[in-house]
This record gives sequence, structure tokens and C-alpha cells, in this order.
Amino acid sequence: MKPITPACSACGSTDLLLTDGDGTLHGLCRSCGRLQEVETRPEPIRQLCDNCAYRPDSPERADPWGWAEHRDRHIDGGVPFYCHKGLPLDFDPLGHTHVIEGEATTAEALQKPCAGWLAARLAHCHRQIQAPTRHPVTTIGE
Repeated sequence: MKPITPACSACGSTDLLLTDGDGTLHGLCRSCGRLQEVETRPEPIRQLCDNCAYRPDSPERADPWGWAEHRDRHIDGGVPFYCHKGLPLDFDPLGHTHVIEGEATTAEALQKPCAGWLAARLAHCHRQIQAPTRHPVTTIGE
């Protein structure tokens, strides 16, 4: 597949100041000023991103209780989980990035389901269809 040219998800500009300090490509758009994790996958709906929560070695999965809650809500419960690539970022006091929350960010995220969540949810649904139907046990004479 042809590699994609990194572009700002807010304004579409390809004039980005890029940095790859921790293995994840970050970009600061010189046109609109948005800081974001840059999307580089040619088919984001079909490929996990480099730091997807659904990767076996992700920090999210390293927390068994947190991952169990996530699994109950998003995989078993079906609540969609969205990709963070391209969403606006800010820095915390320790220099870590986090997504800036708000209505505009939520509206943008709703257009990009996470490839990892989609695969996990489809596998869950497939297992549910394949599972034998269980009937409650009844006792004769009740």
C-alpha cells in the first residue's frame, strides 16, 4: 500500500512539525495550531494504531481491573470505543499528552471507531452467535 502523507485532521494541512520521540508520531499543525497524534495508517478501520489500547502490551491492558471494566462496557456491553488519532491534544504538567475533552472532540471522535474495539466486538458477537442456547433448569412438579 502507498504510504499516506501526514495531514492535520482539523484543517487538512500537510504543513506539520513532526516529532517521533516515543515511537508515536506527533504533529503540530503550522496552519491551525492543533497538536495531535498523526494518522499514518492507510486503512485505520482495519489496522490497530501503534499505541492502541487493544494491543496486548498496552498500558490499558496491564491494569487487570481497568481492563475488565473496559471489557464489560465496550466489548461485552457494546458501547463504542473510538480512535484517538488526530484528536486535539494538550500536555499535562509531567509532559504527557492527553486528548482535550469537549463537545467538538466528541463529535469528531464519533466518526472514527477504534479498529481494535471493532475487531474485539465482532469476535464477541460471533462467539455469542456460536454459543449453544442455554435453557433454565426446571424441576418436575414445581
